[in-house]
Amino acid sequence: MSFIEIDGSHGEGGGQLLRTSLSLSVLLRKPFHVTKIRANRPHGGLQHQHLACVRALAELSEAKVEGAELHSQELWFEPHGVNHDVFRFDVSGLESMFFDVHTAGSTLLLLQALLPPLAFAPKPVRIELRGGTCAHFAPPQLYIQRVFVPAVEKMGLCIEMDVEKWGWYPKGGGVLHAVVHPVKSLGAFCSVERGRLDSLECIAAVSNLPEHVLDRLKSTALKHFAEKPAGVAPKVELVHAPALGEGAMFFVEGRYEHSHAGFTSIGERGKPSEKVAEEACVAFSSFNDGKAAVDDRLADQIASYCALAEGRSEFTCPRVSKHLESNMWVLEQFLPVKFEVEHSPGLAKVAVDGIGFKAARTKAGT
Repeated sequence: MSFIEIDGSHGEGGGQLLRTSLSLSVLLRKPFHVTKIRANRPHGGLQHQHLACVRALAELSEAKVEGAELHSQELWFEPHGVNHDVFRFDVSGLESMFFDVHTAGSTLLLLQALLPPLAFAPKPVRIELRGGTCAHFAPPQLYIQRVFVPAVEKMGLCIEMDVEKWGWYPKGGGVLHAVVHPVKSLGAFCSVERGRLDSLECIAAVSNLPEHVLDRLKSTALKHFAEKPAGVAPKVELVHAPALGEGAMFFVEGRYEHSHAGFTSIGERGKPSEKVAEEACVAFSSFNDGKAAVDDRLADQIASYCALAEGRSEFTCPRVSKHLESNMWVLEQFLPVKFEVEHSPGLAKVAVDGIGFKAARTKAGT
């Protein structure tokens, strides 16, 4: 069997190229060879969180792997089929799987890599992942729960998710649980018009930090939206998140008539609480001033599902980010699809005719 060749330096040249390749390789049982892994990053090659994805997907598919080493810029991945030994049965009777990132690396990025194969699994699967849940340059759990999950639910895929313990950099230690209810096929995703803004939901979350940090996050957000009204009054929920380490985050969710959009800022040492809240609020306001139905992060995440869905998917986003451009390119290497993009000032419309991928079912239904 020939290997699909992937240039890891294409477009944004980051880890998303690898994660999408791993997901599609396992789902489609197509081997791939990737070179120049993360070539456009300051510290290129495979880092610990990327190796966690490689090992998890390899274990899931009994893949033959070469090059899975720290800092490696080349990888061969040849899947062979679902490895049922990775599953165990929990008290609810569901098949269950467990992976530990072993660092503060993002469990959500690992979850994103696992989801496409599990979306078409024979049975529901419960997942437990340990590591970071609030990592920089990765979607936090609040975004996945409140924006991504509702989007794929529109396509027919149901994902239950909760976080037992939050994981902040550098200690990690987060514990995430998810149950994936698989589909036979996905419906098209259509989100061109977002409609009116129905509500503005904000969450200020801290772990092991003084109470005044929450107060400053909330007051900054209320001040921002008083000076730049969104049309609806913001609601701010204060959360003391259980965690091993310290951390702070502010999340803004705009719930529109036909879509959800989310924006996050994560604290770090030396970064004032006011700046954390202001960054997320400014990002939302910028999006709300435009006409896009889907934010940049969801545009990147939903592309794989659109390519696999049955029928024509269409959505609008503020721009075609480097992440989205790279992801569309990888999808076109694995699948007989062609993404169409229409650009206008402050808006991009993305469309693709999906392949109508259908889950394989054995006669026994397993």
